[in-house]
Amino acid sequence: MAFTVGHVDGSGEPVTLADLGALYDELRDATEEHPCVWVADAQGFCLSAYAGGVVVFEHLDRGGERHMAHVPRERVLEPWARLLRGDRASIDLEPWAAGYE
Repeated sequence: MAFTVGHVDGSGEPVTLADLGALYDELRDATEEHPCVWVADAQGFCLSAYAGGVVVFEHLDRGGERHMAHVPRERVLEPWARLLRGDRASIDLEPWAAGYE
């Protein structure tokens, strides 16, 4: 399955499942200009993680923003991996709140 990622420096270099931990760890260098890292699938669904522990799930074209706050690292890595494997249905079951935080 095709996917894209966004690094904290604003670049979009691809990563593998094994690299997801390093992608998350880039949040140590987050800035106001580049506050998050993200993974998006070919259909446009995107999971963004912010340095403050917020995770946002949305469709990049259609919206439908949902979020969770105070999310620990491991609770970000697993949904990212599921998105990369094409298991979006299980991500929908997470305890999302409507909108951005």
